Amino acid sequence: MLPGHVHEMRVLKTERRGTVSGYFDNPEALAKAACDMNLKAPGVYFTFNPVSPALLARSANHVSDRARTTTSDTDIVKRVFLPIDVDAQRPKDISSTEMEHQAAIAKSWAVYEFLVSSGFPVDSLLWADSGNGGHVLIRVDLPNDIASTKLVNDCLKALDFQFSDNICHIDTGVGNAARIWKVYGTIAAKGDSTPDRPHRMAQILHSPEKIISAPIEALQKLAALAPTLAPEIIRGNGHSHDFDLTKFISEYLQAKGPFDWNGGRKWPLVECPFNPEHRDGSAFVGQFASGAITFRCLHNSCSAQDWKQLREKFEPVPQHNDANVTPLPSVTRGGDGYIERDNAKINTNRDKNVTQNVTSEAKNRDKSVTKAENLSRKVVDWVHGSNGWWTSDELDKELAIFSEQDKANRRQIISRLREQGTIEQHQKLNKHFRFVNTKVTSINFKTASNAGVLDLSWPLDVQDYVNLYPGNIAVVAGSPNAGKTAMLLSIIHQNQGAYPIYYFCSEMGEVELRNRLDKFPGMDVEDWKFTAIERASDFEDVIVPNCINIIDYLEMTSEMWEVNTHLTAISHKLGSGIAVVALQKKIDGVLGRGAEFGLEKPKLYLSLDKGKLTIVKGKSWAKKDVNPNGLTISFKIVGGCQFEATSKWDWKQ
Repeated sequence: MLPGHVHEMRVLKTERRGTVSGYFDNPEALAKAACDMNLKAPGVYFTFNPVSPALLARSANHVSDRARTTTSDTDIVKRVFLPIDVDAQRPKDISSTEMEHQAAIAKSWAVYEFLVSSGFPVDSLLWADSGNGGHVLIRVDLPNDIASTKLVNDCLKALDFQFSDNICHIDTGVGNAARIWKVYGTIAAKGDSTPDRPHRMAQILHSPEKIISAPIEALQKLAALAPTLAPEIIRGNGHSHDFDLTKFISEYLQAKGPFDWNGGRKWPLVECPFNPEHRDGSAFVGQFASGAITFRCLHNSCSAQDWKQLREKFEPVPQHNDANVTPLPSVTRGGDGYIERDNAKINTNRDKNVTQNVTSEAKNRDKSVTKAENLSRKVVDWVHGSNGWWTSDELDKELAIFSEQDKANRRQIISRLREQGTIEQHQKLNKHFRFVNTKVTSINFKTASNAGVLDLSWPLDVQDYVNLYPGNIAVVAGSPNAGKTAMLLSIIHQNQGAYPIYYFCSEMGEVELRNRLDKFPGMDVEDWKFTAIERASDFEDVIVPNCINIIDYLEMTSEMWEVNTHLTAISHKLGSGIAVVALQKKIDGVLGRGAEFGLEKPKLYLSLDKGKLTIVKGKSWAKKDVNPNGLTISFKIVGGCQFEATSKWDWKQ
């Protein structure tokens, strides 16, 4: 609540009291009322924007049952927050699973970081957990008028276009001025609380000591990124029914998806077609539900580029400027920018046309056979590369199977693969299949020994509790200024004589790295025996096999669930080497960026906070009778480089 203002608290769907509503200018009274109503309905809400003071008379600093009149948009005196609601895709009126919850929290943090990088002051942002997903609130100071409503909605559309996908989405319907919002400190109780979909408390995760309003320029800059229907799109540069957008993307662009987006589809591009240095997920192609197409790159240098420029970059409109070429009669420009002729003036020489038509039909039959064979190869390759259960709809999306003929061919291919035993169909779920992988590799455990354990030395003697083997990945998830880089450089210091080491750094230049290394006592610069490489992304492309690869750090600014994809790709390049990968995490959080998605691949996962190190996951116990998972140790960093224990490893810290 803002001091001196009135806000409504509202509780929907109570069993016996209907809609419960009250108006408050006293924060303590609102907090008490919220506590009293907690768990008596799916949620307790309030209007984050202040309402007209006159409404206090409806129910002054207390709640009333069966409220027939609540706050409308016209009752809001001004806008003080722009709300961003991130939720995982799931059925209505149920709580999220832990994985869905963490995915939404990770996505909301990506939104938070994007806003900071886009010019929003950190002190204008609040980050929160809704109980089922993630919240970001931008402090604003806007009048409640049509222009502000459009500005807020355009900001939400821009974030939706940038961040929504098949896993999480940005709610674009929260831009009305009288929007109600979860009261933090109360329980989100949609549906029944079950072990896999529990009720959780909504809570603030990060807020500034003193919140300030974001500058209007930052809001306008964000709103300008909203996808729009440009005139050239409406005139036909991609809106016509015969244009195959999927084919265009597959031929000319590196893209992920498509992902569902507001009734349409969108494709995040691996790199911007106008600037290959823009590889940070900033470029997208989107198709509205109407069929109209848009393109956007979020970098300022690409702000003038749109779908028209993208289309003509790869498929320019044919030009006929040669003076020696006689122009064709009645030439017109079609909807997609191509030349159409007046058929009445070119249907001559019928005998020749008949011959050409017969030849063309034969060629088309050959092309049809070739196309079916190509589709069969693509489907078989896709199936062999799949993991777990998948649907025929997912296969169609991945391979761009849209025409009825292609779908008929795909059904025949699926049927044949089932008969061959290559795939099996789910007994209960329609159109669900999985690849039957019968390839096995024998494990000769009788001749195995512990000789395969890597003799790797860690700060604070982590190796005494967890074994690492060739090909393993270890993750160090650290909060800001907790000592991630100091730990990674200490690993180099303790192991450089035993293994070749490659250090991939995204944060430091030559001078800063030299200064960090000079802090190690007794070490001259010539004593360091490792290779330092400046790198910020695509680490799997530069991993050196059979060596220690240290990555400082793996930046995840969007699509947080892809952390496992990156770690898996890195592991495939290691050979008999290992990788130690640093991730950012929030203060006092347990897991780094990507949350549980980043837990699957590492054999060792460390959580680092200032003065405290925890073994979150230790797959291979170094001591048979000591489970390392959950072990914590306190420490201090001496001289900016040396880790000195101030306690013993214990589960109780």
